[in-house]
Amino acid sequence: MPYRRLPNTDKSRLIALEIAIETHKKNSKVLSFDTVRKISLHLTDISEAVKNYKETLSKQRQANKNFSDLLSKSKLYISHFYQVMQFAILRGDLPKNERKFFGLSNSSKKIPVIRTYKQVLNQAEIIIKGEQKRISEGKRPIQNPSYAEIDAIIERLKESYIDYENLKNKTKQVHKKLEDLRPIVDLFIKNLWDEIEDAFAQYPTIISRQKAKEFGVKYVYRKNEEKIELEDILMFNKQGFQDDING
Repeated sequence: MPYRRLPNTDKSRLIALEIAIETHKKNSKVLSFDTVRKISLHLTDISEAVKNYKETLSKQRQANKNFSDLLSKSKLYISHFYQVMQFAILRGDLPKNERKFFGLSNSSKKIPVIRTYKQVLNQAEIIIKGEQKRISEGKRPIQNPSYAEIDAIIERLKESYIDYENLKNKTKQVHKKLEDLRPIVDLFIKNLWDEIEDAFAQYPTIISRQKAKEFGVKYVYRKNEEKIELEDILMFNKQGFQDDING
């Protein structure tokens, strides 16, 4: 004996509602006026909720990509600044004690490891403050990149991070609204399918089930059940079974 399977995805929920409303246009004797009205309302609600979630999620993903790209670029700027400084010292263009402005020992030849957003901000601050102090003491600025260029890209990075966080929070809110809507729609579809099946209750089971399927009710069949049911329906048709509810 087959059993009903309620929709479990947003797409299948929409399809169930759409089939019911479209079939009602061909056979208006099955569903009540109030049920048809509620179908339209639920269709609008879940369609808009799904659309809003997809749009917001898409914007969030783009914002995340923008942030990731700027983060990678910021890491390069900072890494290149330290490389320029270290090479200048290696060539003798700068004295070893220039390293102290950036929190390094006179003998340190390392380039700080930067992986996270927080580390990028921290190193950028060290570079900007160190260069400003060097310049205030009359020293020649390090170029390619300069501290001003690093400052500019870090500001862009901060703005991108805020944009991403705002969109992430908005996506959570929109998704929560969609999640809250799902059980309401699921209960309505269950009641809708009950009403559809009740409308065909006077027919033999195989016929009433076939008619309910036309209105979007989904049944799960075990092995060979669907084939047996189809054969029984064909037999009924040969015997001249009349559909007196259509019209």
